[in-house]
Amino acid sequence: MSRLLNMLYQAKILQRRKEGAQVYYRIEDQNAIQLCRVVCGQMVDKVIQQTGRLTQAPVEGFVVREE
Repeated sequence: MSRLLNMLYQAKILQRRKEGAQVYYRIEDQNAIQLCRVVCGQMVDKVIQQTGRLTQAPVEGFVVREE
């Protein structure tokens, strides 16, 4: 995981701050947020198409649909 986080940091997608031994990351590139929303939305749509309903309630709270 730390390799992936470092790679995203070097690509300027994430920002980080260190507090002692802890490292905190946040999304720096707003385009990454939009990409995640699109991918998650597509996944939710596919689950709904296959099952007729959303099978995992936590996913509903995560996906923000812009209409």
